[in-house]
Amino acid sequence: MFYLSVIGLVVGTALQTVGAIDVDTATEMYLYAWPLVMSSLTRESMFYLPDNVMLPMPVFPNPNLTAIVKPNVDTLYDACWINHEVQEDLILEVPDTTEGVYWLYPLMDAWTNIVGSPGWRTTGAGAQRVLIRGPFSNQTDPAPGEYDLVLRSPTSSVYLLGRTNVANQSDLRPTQEQMLSYRLKWGDPLFPSHTGDDTAKDTASTEAQLGTTVDDIFAMSADEFFTTFASLLTLNPPVLPQDTDIVTRMQAEYNITAGQSWAFADLSAEQRVALVAGTEKGAALMYAYPVRRVNGWTQPNLQTGAYDSDYYLRAYIALVLYAANLPQDAVYFVSEMMPGGDKVYTLEFDATDPSPGGGLPPTEMFWSVTMYSEQGFLVANEDAIYSVSSQQPLKLRTDGSVHITVSMDPPSDTAAAETNWLPAPQAGEDFQLTLRVYWPQEAILNATWTPPALVEV
Repeated sequence: MFYLSVIGLVVGTALQTVGAIDVDTATEMYLYAWPLVMSSLTRESMFYLPDNVMLPMPVFPNPNLTAIVKPNVDTLYDACWINHEVQEDLILEVPDTTEGVYWLYPLMDAWTNIVGSPGWRTTGAGAQRVLIRGPFSNQTDPAPGEYDLVLRSPTSSVYLLGRTNVANQSDLRPTQEQMLSYRLKWGDPLFPSHTGDDTAKDTASTEAQLGTTVDDIFAMSADEFFTTFASLLTLNPPVLPQDTDIVTRMQAEYNITAGQSWAFADLSAEQRVALVAGTEKGAALMYAYPVRRVNGWTQPNLQTGAYDSDYYLRAYIALVLYAANLPQDAVYFVSEMMPGGDKVYTLEFDATDPSPGGGLPPTEMFWSVTMYSEQGFLVANEDAIYSVSSQQPLKLRTDGSVHITVSMDPPSDTAAAETNWLPAPQAGEDFQLTLRVYWPQEAILNATWTPPALVEV
């Protein structure tokens, strides 16, 4: 497999064997297991969020919010941890939003695969009811037409992270009001989805704990990591037919079987040493995924959310972009780190470029370019400008092109400074841009369109 072929290159040595045991399987097991362990620890960190209750986060980020890395300034969030042990069936109800704003409510299983993405792209803007049914349900299928969409959760735990568009950053009320009209209901009795008052505090706590969760995983010994993994398999068993090979090898080589007790101490000395070596190699690979860059931008991986058997990619995305959307819903291009200070950069979307990779970001919805500090926070500036978006009244050139200036000081053109300027940090501080494209068109999904280079002038 691809990720195993690069292990020797990244780590710097060929795969080892411990006695008769190949570390290959142990390393693959670590990458395979990582998202499931990440999901479990993330859920534990969100102790303030009751099971099966959807919590709105109707707050807008600013540079003082340093608990969130690379905060999104395009949408507000709803979060819910669905626990099908408690409730087999849940119903998401959304009123007619034809006159409202774009929304997207992806659901992610415990292995970080996207189960479904209700929203404008898939289910439309009309009023709708979505049935979310657990993996252990023995109830009969609903009658045709009873629900607009039926989703079957493959794992006991499912994370719902909804996004509702902020069309006007100076007025959050339409977005907030629409969010508060959504309902996640239990079968009987019905419970309103939104509870809790201190949502700003909860939002910060959620994101702050995610970083801690990653550190906690990397601090785990092989014993701790695989013991945790084995315990999670009972309620969250392997869900893909493609998993058969690694599941068979886990059972044959390390006695790990879903639903059965397992102890690291019960293994032979060779097995224990192999798992320790596989844990070390797997951890080294996590930050070393071979990303692709074009014009100085990291290209989005178009398998995100639907990984098949690419366990290395799935683990890497769980690390750097937990709860990522399907690329059909949103893609992120990330620039290289650039120095701030008195440097001036331009980003030119040339509408006259006839090549497949030219022109404005091809989207069915909207795009944005957001400025971040080297640490991944919004960059403070007097004008409180954090992004340039197609939802703003951008100043266009006569041919329809969009010219964005990235600099510490505003451009001399007053009109451009109001809409086409991204304030950069001061000297001695680096920055990074993220281009988000929501509901991208085929030119992005087939990788023929890429962002233009950020050019220093």
